[in-house]
Amino acid sequence: IESSPYLLKMKTEMYCEQVCIANLGKGEQRGMKPNRVVQAIRKEYHNNWIVDNLSAASKVEDDSTITTRYWQGFPVGFIAEDTRMAYVHNHVNIEIMFHPV
Repeated sequence: IESSPYLLKMKTEMYCEQVCIANLGKGEQRGMKPNRVVQAIRKEYHNNWIVDNLSAASKVEDDSTITTRYWQGFPVGFIAEDTRMAYVHNHVNIEIMFHPV
């Protein structure tokens, strides 16, 4: 478990906060060994966050079957269906719900 650079303030809405700028290495190229981030995406690694001792989840809705599923954490990235290239999820939306006392 590691601390993250995100700063959350309860009862304060925040939008479009830049957390960091990172160089993830060379982009994926055919014939070249993929870097560690691409390997993690291809192995379907997930980021697992904990906020206030509760694990985070991703909500996935499927309109074709009208179902809602929850994943623990969220994927590092995805593989494009057309090019089979790996892409990093570099934006997150954080929604924290709470019960007022």
